Amino acid sequence: MFLTEDDSFTVITENEAVLALDRIKNCEPDLLILDLNMPGMTGMEIARGARDIQTFGQRPILFFGGRPPQNLETITNASTEYLMKGRPIQDLVATVNRMLRRIQ
Repeated sequence: MFLTEDDSFTVITENEAVLALDRIKNCEPDLLILDLNMPGMTGMEIARGARDIQTFGQRPILFFGGRPPQNLETITNASTEYLMKGRPIQDLVATVNRMLRRIQ
């Protein structure tokens, strides 16, 4: 499941955690979508790093995972939403739109 610019979003991707944190500093995204199980760092570790970036601060983070997290409370404290992989793309688009409306 992928968001594209055809979905009315500007999408920036990164495959490496350290590079993702650099992108967050330089691009100042409105929202992050993070897989919980990423190579190198977990999605939670990247979220903590993003929260430490002054220009990102408390912007929303959508965690995306193939199985429910062990501790959903931890995730909801560090992010805005959690979405299971395998849901229709329309669910992802609707969730992202809802999250972006909250910060406008």
